[in-house]
Amino acid sequence: MSFFINESAKCQFDKKFKTDYYTNITMLRYITSFVVIIFTLLIFGSIVFAKEKTTVVLLPKDEIVDTTYFAAGDTVTLSGTVNGDAYVAGGVVNIEGTVNGDLIAAGGVVNVRGTVAQDVRVAGGQVIITGTIKSNLTVLSGSATIADSASIGGGIVGAGGSMQIFSEVPGDVTVGAGELTIGNVIGGNVLAGVGMLTMSPNANVHGNLTYMSDEPINIQKGATVSGTIKEEAKLQGRKTDLEQKAKTIGTAARGLIYTAKVINIITAFIIGLLIMYLFPKYLEGVTKQISMKPWKTLGLGFLTILLTPLIVLLLFMTVIGAPIGILFVFTYFFYIYLAKIFVSLVIGSKLIGMMTKEKYHSAVILGLGLLIYLIVSSIPILGPFVVMITVFMGVGGLLWAKIDYYRLLHNKKMI
Repeated sequence: MSFFINESAKCQFDKKFKTDYYTNITMLRYITSFVVIIFTLLIFGSIVFAKEKTTVVLLPKDEIVDTTYFAAGDTVTLSGTVNGDAYVAGGVVNIEGTVNGDLIAAGGVVNVRGTVAQDVRVAGGQVIITGTIKSNLTVLSGSATIADSASIGGGIVGAGGSMQIFSEVPGDVTVGAGELTIGNVIGGNVLAGVGMLTMSPNANVHGNLTYMSDEPINIQKGATVSGTIKEEAKLQGRKTDLEQKAKTIGTAARGLIYTAKVINIITAFIIGLLIMYLFPKYLEGVTKQISMKPWKTLGLGFLTILLTPLIVLLLFMTVIGAPIGILFVFTYFFYIYLAKIFVSLVIGSKLIGMMTKEKYHSAVILGLGLLIYLIVSSIPILGPFVVMITVFMGVGGLLWAKIDYYRLLHNKKMI
């Protein structure tokens, strides 16, 4: 038996594996970015829905909004015209009017019956599309139906329990779902990672069909694929046992890291509540600095994080300065830890301020901000950048609050 691998075959496999890998990574990044936006809306929506009274939000048919439109409630119905983007969250969301920008919606049930001039990004338990989307559709749902009466101008990216596509789609379709049914013309390529893929008699894929499925594809009589059909279910089987073990270890490590992050956020929330109770004026002062002087706090925080280690090093080089250096180290890391609490409070306050004029308890605002921070800081590449900016602004805000406090004492000749 020969243990030598044909070099040409190996190159072809490596090229193919890399192509599939980067295609799927691109898909996952697209969906992940979308999930972050929608999950933020869902978090906020849950806060709005936590009130005793039922909230019904309606944009009447004859009303025109020339700016970005925000709405949240138990039932939200957009029947008018929005000339900007629309951000909507609710138990039931009905889009019956016209949105001339992007639509971002989340809810238990989301119905898109109207017209959206640009992209639609929607998440919900049940999503039903019967209207007109002139650009691309991105959907995350338990169950999604794109009816034959719908009009899609671009492509579709989706993930969820089940998805049924009965309208014509001129662009590509990329889906990860338990079940996928295609029942009309797809003008581009189809890439699907599904439990079951069904092509009804009216299905016609003009491009290539690439799928990964637990079950054999169900191509009913009359369905056609103009390009090639590629079944990638065995791709994982080509990996070596070592790669599989490395993947398992990596998954476990990522799970532990994320669990640690969640525990860290819960601890930060508790500490934030203690600060609210024990030092409410100080909390107000720091958040005010971050909110009103974002660039100044960012700059001061950057200089502090950069210069403090150098100062500590110089202090430790002297016997007398060593105790002060230890104090600096403790304060340094303490400020870094507190930074996300104050920045998250500002983020939560800004978001709620954008959505409603009603007042909410600071604990609710802090919880919202910390959850958003947890989600965004967990995104590859973007996450470390977000953490860095948060630390700079938080530390800068803490120091600016102290500077203002000492100025106040000095003006009152108390120091």
